[in-house]
Amino acid sequence: MSEHHGATADDAVAPAPGTTEPLYGAGLARLTPSVAWIPMTLGAVGIVLGLVLFAFPGRTLGLVAALAGAYLLLLGVLRIWGALAIRAQHPDDAPLQIALGIGALAAGLVVLSQPGEGETGVALGFGVYLLVVGLLGLTTSMRRAARPLTVAVALLDVVAGVVAVSWPPPGIGLTALALVIGGYMLVRGALDVREALVLRRLGASS
Repeated sequence: MSEHHGATADDAVAPAPGTTEPLYGAGLARLTPSVAWIPMTLGAVGIVLGLVLFAFPGRTLGLVAALAGAYLLLLGVLRIWGALAIRAQHPDDAPLQIALGIGALAAGLVVLSQPGEGETGVALGFGVYLLVVGLLGLTTSMRRAARPLTVAVALLDVVAGVVAVSWPPPGIGLTALALVIGGYMLVRGALDVREALVLRRLGASS
C-alpha cells in the first residue's frame, strides 16, 4: 500500500518542510517562504485592479490599458526580483524567470501604448504574454508533478491568453474586454494570495 494513502488535504497543498514552491504557481521558478510577500503583493494588487475594472468596465480604453499595463509591469518587476532572490539556490530557474520578467515589462509597455486597433492591441499585448507563460507553466508542471494549485494557475493563464489573443474585431465591446481582463486579475489575484499563505505556513512549520 502506498505510503501516501493517509495524506491530508493540506499535504496536497503544501510540500514537506524544507522544499520550495513554484514562483506564482507557474512551476517555472521557486520561492522560499521568506519571499512570500512577492505573490502576496501581486495578488493584492491584482484583486484591487480587477475590482476597479469591474466597477468601471466601459469607462475608457485608456483606463483598461493603464490598469492592464500596470499589472504587467508590476508582474515583470516582481518576477525579476523573485528570480534574483532564488538565483543562489536555483541557478537554473533564475535566467528563465528574468527573461519572463523582461517579457512582462515589454508586454506592459505594449499594452500602455495601445497599439494597432485599440481594444485588439490591448488584448493581444496582454494575451500573448499570458499564453506563453501559461504554456510554459503547464509543460514544466507536468515534468515536476506540480501541485493542483500550480496547474490551476497555469491553466488560467492559458485560457485567459487564448481568449485575449482571439479577441473579436473592434466594436464588439470595450466593456467585455474590461470584464475579461478584470476577471482574470481577480481570480489570479486570489490564487496568488493563496500561494503566499501556503508559503508563509511552510515557513512557520519549518
